[in-house]
Amino acid sequence: MKLVGVTPRWEAGNGQTGVNKAYTDSIARAGAAPLILPLTDSEEVLEAVCARCDGFLFSGGPDIDPAYYGEIKRFDSVEICPERDVMEAAVFRIALASRKPMLGICRGIQVFNVLLGGTLYQDIPSEYDTELAHSRQPANRIWHRVGLCEDTPLRALLGAGEIGVNTSHHQAIKSLAPGLRPMAISEDGLTEAVFMPDHPFFWGVQWHPEQLWQTGPESAILFGAFVNALT
Repeated sequence: MKLVGVTPRWEAGNGQTGVNKAYTDSIARAGAAPLILPLTDSEEVLEAVCARCDGFLFSGGPDIDPAYYGEIKRFDSVEICPERDVMEAAVFRIALASRKPMLGICRGIQVFNVLLGGTLYQDIPSEYDTELAHSRQPANRIWHRVGLCEDTPLRALLGAGEIGVNTSHHQAIKSLAPGLRPMAISEDGLTEAVFMPDHPFFWGVQWHPEQLWQTGPESAILFGAFVNALT
């Protein structure tokens, strides 16, 4: 069985790491074994663990430090986790060099974009003119729709021009990193999914497909494509 390394959250208050069970359940349902990666700044440890993984899922969580894209924190809504930023930057370098499949979800798509040279809206309500609420609960229901871009693998995979998604984010891609292409655009024009054309499987989505198993087949199809790309 193929092994997927999953980046964890860091709970500084109680010294614990972990992930939402929906991530590991989604990977297991698709036919792979999830492995929660250690939150460490030791590249030697991360190299050893990542060498055993066949692919990587960068999970959702707090905001990446704006310093990574040349800005200072401008809004109280921006919540950062320096330990996670350091760990994920290292895992990203290792994973990208290995050319193993990579899937980024919510924070994950933002990490991909920033570490490849793109920027983010630090706070959508403060910086982007829209009437669409991008942070809505519960996470297991459809809140808005995204258009799937032509000539992209996600549109080809799902065979549809648009899909419904949940939405639980206050940041979004501002300038798209070199080497990435958009795969989905929200009703108000924000980039909601990306891919790297010259990579075997490098996808990021802004929504949370791991929470949408009960709303339609799209989430299972997406995770299935990711797991099927593992070699």
